[in-house]
Amino acid sequence: MPKDSAFLRKLPAVGFLLEHPAGRDLAEAFGRGEAVWALRGALDALRAAGGGDGAPEAVVRSARRLLAPPFKRVVNATGVLIHTHLGRSPLPDAGDLLEGYVDLEIDLATGGRGDRNRLSEGLLARLTGAEAALVVNNTAAAVTLALAAFARGGEVVVSRGELVEIGGSFRVPEILEQSGCVLREVGTTNRTRTADYAEAVNERTRGILRVHPSNFRVVGFTQAPAMEELAALARERGLPLWVDQGCGWIGPVGGFDFPEEEPVPRLLEAGADLVFFSGDKLLGGPQAGLAVGRAEAVARMRRHPLYRALRPGRETFALLQATLAAHLSGRWERLPLWRMALTPLEELRRRGRASARKLPGLALETVDHPCRFGGGTTPLYEFPSVALTWTPRSPSGAFGRLLGRDRPVLAIIHEDRLLFDLRTVLPREDGELVGAIREAAGNP
Repeated sequence: MPKDSAFLRKLPAVGFLLEHPAGRDLAEAFGRGEAVWALRGALDALRAAGGGDGAPEAVVRSARRLLAPPFKRVVNATGVLIHTHLGRSPLPDAGDLLEGYVDLEIDLATGGRGDRNRLSEGLLARLTGAEAALVVNNTAAAVTLALAAFARGGEVVVSRGELVEIGGSFRVPEILEQSGCVLREVGTTNRTRTADYAEAVNERTRGILRVHPSNFRVVGFTQAPAMEELAALARERGLPLWVDQGCGWIGPVGGFDFPEEEPVPRLLEAGADLVFFSGDKLLGGPQAGLAVGRAEAVARMRRHPLYRALRPGRETFALLQATLAAHLSGRWERLPLWRMALTPLEELRRRGRASARKLPGLALETVDHPCRFGGGTTPLYEFPSVALTWTPRSPSGAFGRLLGRDRPVLAIIHEDRLLFDLRTVLPREDGELVGAIREAAGNP
């Protein structure tokens, strides 16, 4: 017999677990059939491991994890508006377009096949001034598709200062490699001139790619050609100019402006053939890769076989349409990202004082605190916010208890205090935040 036979004999049966109080709660919460499936899965995992905690409560906990939703709603009190680990921008309301059936790819006038891009493309073109637009899963997908469609087997010229690595060790050179292109580096990390691009162009060159530096900046002794210079060179050599703008900055929003970010419309006006950017960064919408530019360039991307593998579903289009409509109408308050960014400081202070009064024994205070957009955008930009501060006996212990809740709260540990930035906490979450602090303090 195997060495773990004693352990296996002690494992509880599914029927016994269903009669246990914890098992009855599981069946009541998820249904008996689902509970049986999950309990069997938890027991199978223990048998495969040959050991572990086989107590009924532990087995039911494991089963419950199998049935739990894939994500949890969290309270973001970090002061980072576009938090990559929390889904980036909070999503707008798409109405009833996410329920039932929708006319995703049907022409209701004829009953024939329609185009899922039709509405979003039109809104994107109006918003950016582009001739045409295309929507795919994310910006890396948009760049990959364009390079595969235009440059496979040839060289693409990129400045060394733009060979960035973004989240998850995803590197620009690897994108070019997967697209079947050869990278031609020019210039240096901090200085690249138009002449460097010109010297690199040869008979194998298929295009020039300019890449947004994402979440870092090189400052000091730096140089890069203006877009107009690069566009003039591309036209002179008969090459397309592509720009990975990344952050999705369209232009001023309710008083916010970022001079260091080149808006998508300006890049197109300066001569870019295609501009790629994200839907879930400064645009404030769903994850999507948006490609805008010349009609013939967009059409070539659409015809490429890879497009079908990269196109998003109706959820993305529904949320993107709501996002674009808010920008076009100037109703930025309809987008949670910009509603939070535009909240007046006095409103944040009022909410902070109201929350502090509900926990008088913890001596919470409101303090000024810098907020950031985050998500690979505007890395040097901060603007004012307000935070609640709490000084528990063990900041790290309280931080862990906040993360371990059914509705986790992400705060900031600063020296001996916990800070809860209220700009990134939705107003309807204020009560949840108060309850979480009360629980973490040991006062349920």
